[in-house]
Amino acid sequence: MDSTVLQRGLQDLATHFSAPASHRDRDHQHVSLDELRQTGAGLSAEARSVIDLVANERTAYDTMRGAVREGRFFGANQLSLRDLGALARPTEQGQRTIVENLRAMGTRLDARRAEHERAVGNIVENARDLYENHNFKVQLRMARSDVSLDFEQHLKNAVSAQYRDITVDGRTFASWREGQTLSSRFDTLNLLFGDSWNSYRVSVNRKTQSTEYAWRDAGGSSHPVADASVFAEAQRRLRAAGRLTTVETPDFRASYVVDTPLRREDVASHAQLTRRFVTMEIANHSFSLNLLDHARDATTSHRIEFEVPPALRGSDQFNTGLNVPSALLGGRLTALTGRVVSQRTELDPSMLELTLRDGRKIIMTRDEATQRGLI
Repeated sequence: MDSTVLQRGLQDLATHFSAPASHRDRDHQHVSLDELRQTGAGLSAEARSVIDLVANERTAYDTMRGAVREGRFFGANQLSLRDLGALARPTEQGQRTIVENLRAMGTRLDARRAEHERAVGNIVENARDLYENHNFKVQLRMARSDVSLDFEQHLKNAVSAQYRDITVDGRTFASWREGQTLSSRFDTLNLLFGDSWNSYRVSVNRKTQSTEYAWRDAGGSSHPVADASVFAEAQRRLRAAGRLTTVETPDFRASYVVDTPLRREDVASHAQLTRRFVTMEIANHSFSLNLLDHARDATTSHRIEFEVPPALRGSDQFNTGLNVPSALLGGRLTALTGRVVSQRTELDPSMLELTLRDGRKIIMTRDEATQRGLI
């Protein structure tokens, strides 16, 4: 930000708020952050640039409040007219330092905006596809459950429970609920040779959803976009230009850059979408010479089937880890493992994979493809 612009803007704001009619509340000696942000009509371009700085730089407002110390009184946490007047015509070194800090903030804001514009322009100019990939994580809880009134045993079970994360598709994510038991196995051997009734349960502990953004160029290379606002602005500009065809699936929203809306003649072929399911075996492995412990590992293992998203590669099993609490509380050192033991596929007649004549593949529902006249 130019020093002259900043100084003129501060002076104009000081003059503007010196008039009681310019305030939006009854406190005519202070200007709240919201009051400053909502002011703009009739002000000079320089004053609006200062307001823009305050609206987009979180520390700017608090920095301005330090021009004049008011003490612990009403309104001291707000920008005062004395602060504005001191910054408009700084006479002390501290006030001049604040103005210089504001100028540096404005310069950094301008640089961020320039970089934002370059990133948006690069996508608009070079993207063929834009993807919003939905990531669905499920944290599984593996724990022993006792039919007992022994509070200490229940506490041991809670502390020694283990948690692991897996990635599932959108349908599985929607169908599983937190707290739901996915598998439960009764510990028969412990009933025969031990002294308690207990089972081992695998349940859904927590579900989390996130979105990753990326675009692909004409060569098919993928480029992740860390800033969601860059992705959204590029998408907005392409959509406003009528160059986007967007489709939605449970796992992603894809926007395809086209010169004209897709037509039936643009589709070379279509086929039912292949869905992929995996069966994961979850089991404890005891580090023990006791044959009974190993037998219990086998009889209390679990198998859970779930669907994985089409783009998932090499993420079908979670990391193993020693169950230290089980050793500390029960003297039994184990490692929990999860591995894929089988997988299957099935065709989904409600979903289609369309291959365009330019080689691109588009996934959409059969109903949407029919409504758009693509099949």
